[in-house]
Amino acid sequence: MDEGWASAEFAGAELGDQRFNKTVARNVERLAGQPGVSFSAALGHDGRQAFSRLCQRGLRAEQMLGGHAAQTAQRCWEQPDVLAIQDTTAVRIDSRGRAVLGPLNNRSNATRGLQWHTLLGVTPGGEVLGLLGALCWSRPTEGGATAATRRSRSLADKESSKWLWGLERTSALLAGGPRVLVVCDREGDVYETLTADRPDNIHWLVRAAQARKVQVH
Repeated sequence: MDEGWASAEFAGAELGDQRFNKTVARNVERLAGQPGVSFSAALGHDGRQAFSRLCQRGLRAEQMLGGHAAQTAQRCWEQPDVLAIQDTTAVRIDSRGRAVLGPLNNRSNATRGLQWHTLLGVTPGGEVLGLLGALCWSRPTEGGATAATRRSRSLADKESSKWLWGLERTSALLAGGPRVLVVCDREGDVYETLTADRPDNIHWLVRAAQARKVQVH
């Protein structure tokens, strides 16, 4: 990669201070330059301290990725066809005392950590164009909530709203542009996503999880 590529890639980060943009770009370059070592080792002492100060300001992943997402969208617009692939990763963090961390499953002694949902732009040939967006959150402790109680919640109060977010995010960035196929797994078989309005160039592919009556014309 060209020297300084991260500065251009993250120039549009919404951090409120250009010095913070430089911190993000510098740390990204270090991480990209040493993919085989740990996060801590790649950043070094000064990089860790700078990143810690960013986190203490309450900045969110969406703000840090704002510039990169815009650059990714620009690369997508240069393609005739794009896959917008959604998926969720559970990030285990071995520090049970941190209040910000949530359970990763429904067991009483569940490992704690964060949920990371990404929207990745990829060409049909497999070239990664970058992230179009990402969400990060911790799960609340359910406190004995039943499956029926969880199902009765509105979509906005469920984790499954992330799939609709991905569709809306793709539409906002790429409406009127290339032909886009938004791809998700069985978890994305949510009624609200199937019936949501979307631009003519945005299409939806999901592995069916629910028994539905489908009429084919």
